[in-house]
Amino acid sequence: MLWCQIGLHRIFELAGEASTGKLERQLVSYHLLIDNLGAAHQILDEMSFMQRNNKYSRYLAYCVALRSRNDADAQSCLNTITNGQGDDDKLLFACIGESIKYGKPLNTARLLQRLYDKHVQLPSTDVDLGALLKYIVKSLMEVIATQTAEQQLDLETLIRLCAVFRHLKRAHEKGIIGPVDHSSGKRLDLRWFEEQSFDIARTHIKTWPRRYTIDLLQYSIQICSAEHGTTAGVMFPDEREARLRNSSFMQAILYASKARDTTTTFSVEDLPETSYESKTKPKASECRLVLHRNVFNIFSAFNEQYQPQTLHKSAQTDEIQSHLHVLVPFAFEALLFMNASSYLLDCHPFDEVSVRQFLNTVNELEPPAATYVLLADTVLAFAGGDSSLCPQLNGLQIPSISAARLLGHIVGALRQVQAYDVEQAARWIRCIAQLLLEDVEKSLAKAVSQEKPKHDPSLAMLESMVQQAVDLAKSHNEGAVGYPFEEVEWLATKLFNMAIDFHAAEQQKVAEQWAAKAVEVADVTNTERGRRSSLAEVLRSKIGELGWNVTVHK
Repeated sequence: MLWCQIGLHRIFELAGEASTGKLERQLVSYHLLIDNLGAAHQILDEMSFMQRNNKYSRYLAYCVALRSRNDADAQSCLNTITNGQGDDDKLLFACIGESIKYGKPLNTARLLQRLYDKHVQLPSTDVDLGALLKYIVKSLMEVIATQTAEQQLDLETLIRLCAVFRHLKRAHEKGIIGPVDHSSGKRLDLRWFEEQSFDIARTHIKTWPRRYTIDLLQYSIQICSAEHGTTAGVMFPDEREARLRNSSFMQAILYASKARDTTTTFSVEDLPETSYESKTKPKASECRLVLHRNVFNIFSAFNEQYQPQTLHKSAQTDEIQSHLHVLVPFAFEALLFMNASSYLLDCHPFDEVSVRQFLNTVNELEPPAATYVLLADTVLAFAGGDSSLCPQLNGLQIPSISAARLLGHIVGALRQVQAYDVEQAARWIRCIAQLLLEDVEKSLAKAVSQEKPKHDPSLAMLESMVQQAVDLAKSHNEGAVGYPFEEVEWLATKLFNMAIDFHAAEQQKVAEQWAAKAVEVADVTNTERGRRSSLAEVLRSKIGELGWNVTVHK
């Protein structure tokens, strides 16, 4: 330091500005060695304008600012260095080293990313791109580790973290990062990136925005595919096999949850980047459709894995079946959403066949009774199409007759389950009847159908459903929990009112037929658990007053 101070004496002023600048920079570096930041800062301030803006002087100023916790000055110096260094990596590496020791992890990650972006375009044997990406992940994880529960994580950190795994996959696919680095002979540890992507997403699945955790899970799957070419037909160790399954399972839950998000006006920016092909970005109106489609595709993939010929271990079978039981309601909602969208937007017939096939698949999975309850509730939500009750459906609605048939299918399947709930079934029968009655009411209002009841799909199904209700009520009239008394009376009243509507529409034969059916239903209450109802007698009295030719046996 003394020799530098002597060299800066006025008697050597003719040595030239460049020589003076070198001595000043050397003196600053010595002051940094002994942590004399004030003296180092003073020397930098007293430099000439040209020497102060020299890139090496700016590097020293960056070190002083970084160690003094002056982020604004540090960033200003860094911008000068990185914008004017050309192809020289030495200063950038030096800045990275300084940032690792004294700076913030996010700034370190930014510098490493800048270095990676440069060398991925012009690969060099001097730079190990895989090691760079690994250190970026570690730096970003250090940022995350410093966050408290009350602090909201900066989205830049999440975006950069997802970008690392995306860059790795793309660079590996293009051969920029190979399985072995030729300069060092080290093998690229793809497994490390695969595990990190999965573990990070799993750890923060409840606190981070869903779009980022979905992407991280997908990158874990894609990195595994990059290593083996594909995951199809590849036999992995049990731990890795379970990780791949859990990645897809968690993705499906997150996709379904995001599709149900009623607080967001969806745009493409809200979607996970891995949820669609980058070359075909969806429209804003298609965003929920993209999310539901991914849910259904994941369920379908799980169902294919569940086929006996593809499984060799009972533990795998049990785990996949458990996943499928959880995913069934989400996949069913997704299928109805996709079909309802096509039905309303493209004016195609509602694809009831595919939904019934799905329900047949569900029966083979032998889910618990609670699953069928969720499926029935989902059908009712789509049948109503009330955007105020189900905003996530965007007002989508399926035809009433289709909803009634699907509900009937679900109730029929539920009757085979041991934990069958008669009261719940009665409420569903009410819902089916209400849907069919609304359909008939619309038909009468338009006055376009004069066909016989057997040719009317809604009336034919209503007749079948009413018979099921009567049979169910008669078969459960002795137990402690039987068919609800009020449900029978509601159904009888509704059927008689419909008969009156047919009478007003001058369809007398149909009116008399349904009046007789209403009395038949009301008669069920005369023996149900010892209770008697006057409803049947009231209906007979009304029929007599109207002069209808109806034969009703007591």
